[in-house]
Amino acid sequence: NQNKKYIITYYKNSIKRTNIISKLNSLKQNMNNLTIPNFILKPLINLENNFNKAFLQQKKNKDFFNKLAVQLIKKEIKQTYWHSQKIKKENNNIFEKLKNSIPETADKIKNLISIHSPNIINLKTHSINIKNSKIAKINIKNPYGKPNSKTTIISSNLEKNKNQFNGLKYYNNLNQKNRIINKTNTHIPNNIKNFLSLGSNFNTKPLNNKIKSRNIIKMITDVENILNNINTSESHKNIIRNEISMTIQNYVKKQITKNKNIQYTNDLTLKQLNINLMHKEINSDAIKLKKFLKNNPTITIVKSDKTKQLVFINETELNTKINSLLEDKNTYKNIRKNPIDELQKSTEKYIKKLVKYNYYDKTDINTLQEKNPVVPKLYPLIKIHKENHPIRPIVDCTNSLFKKLENTIFKTPLKMLAQQNEFDIKNAMEIKNKIKNIQNNNELIMVSYDVIALYPIIPLISAYKIINQKWEIIKNYTKIKSKTIFMEGLKLILENTYFKYQNRFFKQTSGLPMGGTLSSYIAGIIMNDIIQTSITETKIKPLIITKYIDDLLIIIKENENDTFFNKINNIHPKIKFTMEKEKNNMLNYLDMTIVRNQKSFNTKYYKKNITADTYLNYYSNHPKHIINNSAKNLIYRAIKLTDPIYYGETKKSIFKILTDNAYPVKMCYTYWNSITIQQNQDKQLTKNNTINNINTQTKSQEIYKYYSVTQIDKLTTQIRNIFKKYNIYEIKIANTMNNKIIKYIPKHKDIDETFLQKELVYEIICECQNSYIGHTKNFLKTRINQHIKSLNSKTGSETALMKHYRQTNHNFDFANAKVIDREKNITKRKILEAINIQLKLNKIVNDRSECAQIKSYKNIINNLKHHIVETK
Repeated sequence: NQNKKYIITYYKNSIKRTNIISKLNSLKQNMNNLTIPNFILKPLINLENNFNKAFLQQKKNKDFFNKLAVQLIKKEIKQTYWHSQKIKKENNNIFEKLKNSIPETADKIKNLISIHSPNIINLKTHSINIKNSKIAKINIKNPYGKPNSKTTIISSNLEKNKNQFNGLKYYNNLNQKNRIINKTNTHIPNNIKNFLSLGSNFNTKPLNNKIKSRNIIKMITDVENILNNINTSESHKNIIRNEISMTIQNYVKKQITKNKNIQYTNDLTLKQLNINLMHKEINSDAIKLKKFLKNNPTITIVKSDKTKQLVFINETELNTKINSLLEDKNTYKNIRKNPIDELQKSTEKYIKKLVKYNYYDKTDINTLQEKNPVVPKLYPLIKIHKENHPIRPIVDCTNSLFKKLENTIFKTPLKMLAQQNEFDIKNAMEIKNKIKNIQNNNELIMVSYDVIALYPIIPLISAYKIINQKWEIIKNYTKIKSKTIFMEGLKLILENTYFKYQNRFFKQTSGLPMGGTLSSYIAGIIMNDIIQTSITETKIKPLIITKYIDDLLIIIKENENDTFFNKINNIHPKIKFTMEKEKNNMLNYLDMTIVRNQKSFNTKYYKKNITADTYLNYYSNHPKHIINNSAKNLIYRAIKLTDPIYYGETKKSIFKILTDNAYPVKMCYTYWNSITIQQNQDKQLTKNNTINNINTQTKSQEIYKYYSVTQIDKLTTQIRNIFKKYNIYEIKIANTMNNKIIKYIPKHKDIDETFLQKELVYEIICECQNSYIGHTKNFLKTRINQHIKSLNSKTGSETALMKHYRQTNHNFDFANAKVIDREKNITKRKILEAINIQLKLNKIVNDRSECAQIKSYKNIINNLKHHIVETK
């Protein structure tokens, strides 16, 4: 029986091998005759017909498809030959086994196959050649170059395969509807609109070696930051470091140092090639956008408020809108100079009082006071969904004077007070759960109330009054046990809101700052008080009343609605609501439509018509699991919000969003079906009261430390796997996307002058043209002054700058010190300093020992030297 199996396998393998050798012979003839087999030709023709013609017309690119086809045939020949040898080896082993047990039969089988195989091979080769004969005739003339070299020839006139979806075709025919708004009279080129229509979170694939090299440098700093923080021995760290270094080195050799442009290597599939070509065009359009904005300085781009759109607008019109807003003397006041010095003194005085009364220790001062505060800056969003497109002002308070004070002392107690109510919801799913068991009747009506511009009109006096009244609750969440001292600090923050716009300083004289840490909590406290007061004074208790920030959903008796609305609209003279009533028994609220049926309420997924369909694009250079999870999460959320009777409608809406963002229809169907089945199973388990019996024990949550690593093709995944390989399980690695489209959109925020920037790596050039490289967490101005003072000081630690100055008496150009990198994390900043020293190793005054911590990466950095671009 065993010999019988061997004989059958030997015979089948022999047939397989004759087919493979026939294919191999045919491929070799394709190379000799300058022809190409149909299975390679059709995808290339489709690719060519969707290709940028201007690219092909360039002299250096005329043989582009010819060379590509040769590479593909060579790859096919190599794989076919390998497959043939594999089968041959397997048959040789079988023959040896047969020879040992039935030698005469084995010889007969081998001779029989050896006699007939050449004839079968010739016949099959001839058959394949007949199939390719028409292709050979069509391709007899090379449309791109002279047919005097062994290059394959492709006709651009053959009919393209319309069934094959590709990235270039998608990108060139991108749906721009509702994504780009042009409020100027200038024509915006279609390719620029295509580029921006991909969405601000679209991560481009860097094909430029300068950008690739900068990303490699960022990745090294990310890796070293993890290694410096994980709990393992130094020897173990070095093993991990060496393997990661080798992995990065292999990537650099393959992708950067040997690659002047897109590399069409043998392992590049047509799909990968197509995506690379699409990203090349996207990168080209990014450059065109920069040029367009440079050539049209009166035009800018602004993000819309809430609707995910990008708006082209004239700078003059934008400034007019912002200035008219800032001229409102009831809300803003123009001040002559930066008030930071006076406010810093007031803050220090308040902190000393906290220490004096033992609420905090002297050791806590650094957690309460920002030593190098940054000026808050205003930037605009445009309310496209409102009449006349007004501005929504946002104040960026990152690293501002009061930031630490807000987070350490006031955030927690105000947050806890704001959460003590029965009205708040976190999302639409909570509403669905609230209304699913409510019985409907003809007396009820669904309405939503929306506050008109909440933050700027909040009366601070009312906020202080409520906080005073609720002190017994607040004092349980703060170290400060004196209400007077607590209120003193709160007033210091809220009554000294200031910001900078176009080099002018403004103070907000009323309301809460858009972007302030405490604003949302205080607004929530005020809103809770308004709702509770309205219920108490009208003695009307709606069947449902929920609050999401400043939007209220109310299900109430229709004859009580006007009374309740009038009351809630007159609690505070400045805080006014608008009301929207249900239409055709339906009301849209958040991302859900509530439908009132005869006896109950149903829900379905909802998206505002004005909101752009922009979603994380399928072709974005994100890790594949993030792309897949984005689709899954959208479908999951839509299904959770939708009752089964509306699945068809929701499915159509969700598929439209996903396919507009390049997700394959097959993927959409797969995820929809799997999630729907899972939902039905969960419902059945709940219905049978068995879901709670599955696992009654609560699992202890594992505590992870999260770290970010720069996203670079598959390299980031390889690094993640190396950490797993060496059992480093206490960390979670998130991918950082450094090439998002958002970086091409103007920020509209004032930029701090160089000497008032902090948390950076800097360079100071000596008169001998050598440089000193250092890093600082303070303002650059502060660090430069320290250097200048140290030159004449005989005490303190000696820096390389001091040493060079004393040995040579050379002067450094402190006035023109420049920033070469920025990084908030001190560990990463030190690594970046060392890397920048290594990059300029022969032109610096720094000690070479400062590069010791990156010795594992020296070869990588040296290979990247001529690609690196200094950060501006």
